[in-house]
Amino acid sequence: MCRIKRGNPTATMFIDPAGEKITKLDACYLEDDESPDLIANPTKYSWEKIMKRNFPQGYTWRQFAEAMGDFMNVAALAPKIQQICNEKHGAFFLYEGLVMTGYESLFNGPRGIKKLSLDLRRRKKEVIEYGRMMYETSVLPSLQQIAQHHIETACADVNFGMLGHSILNISSLKISTGQR
Repeated sequence: MCRIKRGNPTATMFIDPAGEKITKLDACYLEDDESPDLIANPTKYSWEKIMKRNFPQGYTWRQFAEAMGDFMNVAALAPKIQQICNEKHGAFFLYEGLVMTGYESLFNGPRGIKKLSLDLRRRKKEVIEYGRMMYETSVLPSLQQIAQHHIETACADVNFGMLGHSILNISSLKISTGQR
């Protein structure tokens, strides 16, 4: 397996040797008391906290650039898989754009699987606040951009990339959608 963050002992994503699948390990970069900072300014928080926790001390810009190159390899997998599906099997273009909801972002990013599953019980308000912030700053603008570049042959307009549903139950679903 190839570490996506080359040489980084804290790497959480791996590509198999054939380059056909991605494995993601659970990780948490957001401490329990830091949600307000993330919600207030996600970009600043990402650069000042998550990056420092994700990369070991002494990590150079050159190593960071290599890590970003590896990350781009992951991003390149989706079109490659789509092309294989289309050419070998005659499959349609699957979707026009990928949108990650706030809940899904927490699951795959700063909180991770274990911490988010606890947050759904212990920090419901913060999960909802983060989801609302992400809707305004990321989800809605992404949906608007996708709507402007409609692809007639796509099976779906949007892929919401759901993985986080695996830790939800009925009461958690109500929390993640802001229902009571």
